[in-house]
Amino acid sequence: MITFTRAVHLLPIFFPILIVVTILTPYIIAVSLDHVYPFLPCISKTAGFEPEGSIFGFLMFLVALIGLLTIFTRYLQLKGFSQQGFEANVLHKVKWFNTISLLSGVSCILGVVLVANFHFSNLAKKGCYRNGQLVGFRLLRVHNAGTLMLFLGGGVYFWFQTLISYHGIAVKLNSKSMFLFRLAVSCIVTITGVVYPFLKDFAYTKYSGRVQLNSVTAAAHWSPNEGGWAVQVASNAGEWIDCLSLAIYAASFYKEFQTFSLDVSYVENAELEKGWNGKYSKIRQSKEEEVSDE
Repeated sequence: MITFTRAVHLLPIFFPILIVVTILTPYIIAVSLDHVYPFLPCISKTAGFEPEGSIFGFLMFLVALIGLLTIFTRYLQLKGFSQQGFEANVLHKVKWFNTISLLSGVSCILGVVLVANFHFSNLAKKGCYRNGQLVGFRLLRVHNAGTLMLFLGGGVYFWFQTLISYHGIAVKLNSKSMFLFRLAVSCIVTITGVVYPFLKDFAYTKYSGRVQLNSVTAAAHWSPNEGGWAVQVASNAGEWIDCLSLAIYAASFYKEFQTFSLDVSYVENAELEKGWNGKYSKIRQSKEEEVSDE
């Protein structure tokens, strides 16, 4: 048997940093190449051209990978802690909250994968844009569905983790101030997540530019002298706040991830024995060792 341990407390550090790098890198490149109007553009529009589109897709895959590891590690931590930390009347609730958090977190990660694959640069490659004009909506709907899964799944994850944090105060899983912090972040994400899509739709109805907004170039260069720009910026601000809130919330797990470690074991088949219930268990001694002991 081979056993090794990894420091899981690095995940809540690396994951938020990766999120920030993922949304800032395409933005910096897009602004430097004059691909977007620089003041608070839509995050998706910053990946509307190359090379920032490919960089955005690659970084989003890394976000999905590290995010999935972070979510599953948190699930295992709470699953192990709940066996001995919570009282019986709370234990059932926490187990359900933990399971729902895992499912909503996985939904959020699937949304990240969809956004990574169907960002605006890829839509242009696959024929959704022709000569700068949007001619097909099917692929764009996949992108929007991924965005919905990302923010809706993330919002549900926030709230159920906040509920767990509330019950965690009594058993010293986390402090009261940490619960209040997560509650505040959850409220902010919920408010901005509900408001910004409506602001975006309203901004599109007020657009007064000479170029149609189904042009990827026009959408990326929406400027203050065109109608609806201020409302569009407010919508984009909500999107940026949601993404940064995801990073901040993940970072709040750092102290709690320092209280445990995960052991991953590799066990040879020869060391396993099938029991009456059909499950395998590890054999402490081989038959040769048992004979020698006799």
